[in-house]
Amino acid sequence: MEDHTGKSEEPFIGTHVPWKLIEGEMFRVTHFTPFAIVQGNKVEAPSAPMPYALLTVESPILNQPAKIPVNHREEFLNLWDIFQRDGGVPPRGELLVSYLPYRGFLGPLLRLGTARLHMRLTGQGELERYYSDDRHWQRPSARRYFFPEGGGRRCACGMKLYTFVVRCAKCGRPVLD
Repeated sequence: MEDHTGKSEEPFIGTHVPWKLIEGEMFRVTHFTPFAIVQGNKVEAPSAPMPYALLTVESPILNQPAKIPVNHREEFLNLWDIFQRDGGVPPRGELLVSYLPYRGFLGPLLRLGTARLHMRLTGQGELERYYSDDRHWQRPSARRYFFPEGGGRRCACGMKLYTFVVRCAKCGRPVLD
């Protein structure tokens, strides 16, 4: 994509690239640009058409970096915790993100209010290892990466975590592992 000056512009997921096209793909977050802020326990969000934040991401499936809007409060709080409170991604690590909408019986209804961007803090090079398996190129399967089969996932506080949860309801911890 090029802007009016002829410079290369990163495509926006949801505008230039349909969400459906990236469902189940994995991305590395390279930059976090917040538009909202957190004061105490309250999120001060921008006006309605603006997302809470933008993520600049990269992945072998794209030929250039892209921007992903952060449209849900819970996703934003996770990113705020990582980048503003915890000092960012550790030096020898990376933050992976994938768009994984809820697919259950109430899927169309829950997609409106539940988070869709699932995140994982990993060691450096995990994205390349993930895509070194040709199966991930042919059929996006990040859902299995984030939700292994037979996995009754639990938070460190003991609360059961469902596949559409990105932040523990009991203790407020981000689900990043």
